[in-house]
Amino acid sequence: NNWSFSPVVWTKIIQRTHRLANITQSSSIKNRWKSSMKITVLQTLTMANKLLTNKDKANTSSLLAFRLKLLSRTLPSKQLLHNRYPSTYTDSLCPRCLTAVETQSHIFDCYKNITAYSIMENKIRTSLIKLIRKNNNRKNLTEIERNLQKLDFGRKSNLDKLASGMLNIDIQLSIASHAKMANKILALLYSQIWIPRSATANTSERIKICLS
Repeated sequence: NNWSFSPVVWTKIIQRTHRLANITQSSSIKNRWKSSMKITVLQTLTMANKLLTNKDKANTSSLLAFRLKLLSRTLPSKQLLHNRYPSTYTDSLCPRCLTAVETQSHIFDCYKNITAYSIMENKIRTSLIKLIRKNNNRKNLTEIERNLQKLDFGRKSNLDKLASGMLNIDIQLSIASHAKMANKILALLYSQIWIPRSATANTSERIKICLS
């Protein structure tokens, strides 16, 4: 199971992949193979991380770490913590709903996220439409925007892809625009879901300690 790799292993994998991405963008290789060598996801991730580093150095490490753990499915969920430190974390229940095991998926699927997803959906859709109108000169903009309205931004799987730079929408945006959107969505996931979830989890653990 590849998801069982440690964060260190995943960091090395991503670093090697980024180096490969840079190599394959070599003009000499492109000319030799007469290929555009498009690897949009890797390019988008590389640019998105660079944009984060240049824009907000104070918060960059937190967001980059969050992206890495999101991609590698190693966020410190209650299930993961309970498996690693059973004497400290005596159960694996979600600290918010208290009814389901908090897996990597449940962190984002928990019904407690309904309000957050509603806020995020409006912000993401508005930002994407602005980018489309700014960067797309094609005649079928109305059709693109109509298809965009149908996309469910309340689904965790879609947001995972968007935050990772995998914008699986036919909107013909540049890699730079994809990277900006990936960072915006990453920041929304972090601020609207992960931070509130962590605050609740910390409070819950403090209460358990006081009652023990």
